[in-house]
Amino acid sequence: MLFQHKKNFKILFFVFYFLFAIFPFSLSAQCFKLDSLRIALSGIQQKVDTTWVNTSNLLANEYFINKQYAQADFYASQAYKAALQIKYRIGQADALIYLGNVYFKDDEKKKTLPIENYKKALEIYQETKNDEKISNAHKIMADYYYNQSYLENEFYKLALENYLKALSYIEKSGNKLKAGEISVNIGVLYDKLGDEAKSTDFFLKAVNFRSEVEDKDVDNPHLFSKAQRFYDLQIKQRENYLYIFVGGAIFLVLIIILMAVIVRQRQKSHTALQKQKNEIEIQKQLLEQSHEEVEAQRDELLQKNEFIEKARIEIKNANEALTDINSHLNELVRHRTEQVISTNTELTKVNTELDLLIYRASHDFKGPVATLVGLAQLAKITSPPDNPALEYVEKIEETSHKMDRMLDKLHQISYLRGKEIEMTLINFQHLIEDVEDKFEDIIKENKIVFEKDIETYSFQSDYEILEIVIQNLIENAINFRTQEPDRTPSIYIQVKEHIDWLYIKIRDNGTGISFDHLPKIYDMFFRGSELSKGNGLGLYVVKNALERLDIDVEVSSIENTYTDFHIRIPK
Repeated sequence: MLFQHKKNFKILFFVFYFLFAIFPFSLSAQCFKLDSLRIALSGIQQKVDTTWVNTSNLLANEYFINKQYAQADFYASQAYKAALQIKYRIGQADALIYLGNVYFKDDEKKKTLPIENYKKALEIYQETKNDEKISNAHKIMADYYYNQSYLENEFYKLALENYLKALSYIEKSGNKLKAGEISVNIGVLYDKLGDEAKSTDFFLKAVNFRSEVEDKDVDNPHLFSKAQRFYDLQIKQRENYLYIFVGGAIFLVLIIILMAVIVRQRQKSHTALQKQKNEIEIQKQLLEQSHEEVEAQRDELLQKNEFIEKARIEIKNANEALTDINSHLNELVRHRTEQVISTNTELTKVNTELDLLIYRASHDFKGPVATLVGLAQLAKITSPPDNPALEYVEKIEETSHKMDRMLDKLHQISYLRGKEIEMTLINFQHLIEDVEDKFEDIIKENKIVFEKDIETYSFQSDYEILEIVIQNLIENAINFRTQEPDRTPSIYIQVKEHIDWLYIKIRDNGTGISFDHLPKIYDMFFRGSELSKGNGLGLYVVKNALERLDIDVEVSSIENTYTDFHIRIPK
């Protein structure tokens, strides 16, 4: 416990060090860069040339990075007009790219204006035959379609098409780091579109590019580790498919051999019988012609009978061989069946024991954790205010509450694994009010604006599973609420009924989710930030709960702006 407190003090020290030392320095460096660019621009104010255009574009980009979008719009527009005036094509295209980025931050303009600017910039880059610029334009367009994919599924294909073009051009320029990053995005898109073979190929391509780049040049090592993980998983699946295919092929070959033997023996028997029939017909004709030839024909018949006997013995031996083969095959099938049954039994036993362990752990630990919380609260009440031990008591209470929330999540996981689906008529107004009551204190304490837009009040589904989903998504929105003093944290819930499905949307204006973390947010114990106060189980529970109802959940997010979760429940 003492070690844990020391570790907490170290973390607090580094946080304060960053806030009071590193962060002001970083902020001043950004301001210095902006000031330097403004001074450089003012120094060449009387002469509008390519240098003036490039400096204005740099200023637009720096203001965009610093989220000063109005200033970014101003300098990008100024650069575009000047580039048109002096017919500087590269400067025009760069300005169009920066203007498109600014429009994407505007909810009213983001649907059409950004992509129009990106396409115009691409046409100009293609005229200049600058492979790296062309590749960057295609990548920006692909990122745009991917971020808008929650609106139309067709955007996945458009994003893939542009990523592929970006990769072809960046490979010409020799930039292996960019080529590797784009290969990862292509692999993710092929995986979403269900093409496992191509997904594996591009993840392998990304890993190969990564091996050719030095560690110091890699901006995002997690991107390449994700590619390695996807590639390993898909190669393992292919190996499993190969084993199944080889086993099936062997079994099919044995069946073909068996059928070939049977057909061959039948052909021999049929040939022999047909031959005997022909000979008997000849003998009948001979008997009718001459009675004297009967004795000669009799001897010949005896010889033929011996031949028939030999053929019969051969057929008998062949049948016995076939019986042995069938017996052996039956024994093999029986043995394999016993192995499969045994394996399934063991897996069932392990799953049952795991469910029991999670249930007992989440149930039996509840009492001790509640006792710890009670003792901590009692110690705070009975101790004098200046007692230095109160800080440790508060840490114990905070840790106990975290453990209690984790036990709740584990209990929900165990409950979902064994729960039978019960379809009932759900009143969404009551359901959301029940969930809101559970977080009433923390909502009031943090002054969170809680908005509801419910167009339908009843729907057939499993009440308890949907309550778990809504509860965890609201808790996630609370945990990652905005920390900026000039923004009021808010949570917006919309329930809307369509012809074929029910739509549920939960939005918050909190810290958002980075693009690189989106594929991993449903992983167990995944925490996208060191500032996260959760246990990494909330969204994992949401995904498991919706899978019980055979429902998908989609997410869209922009860092420090918003996060949307979209749920569509078929009728």
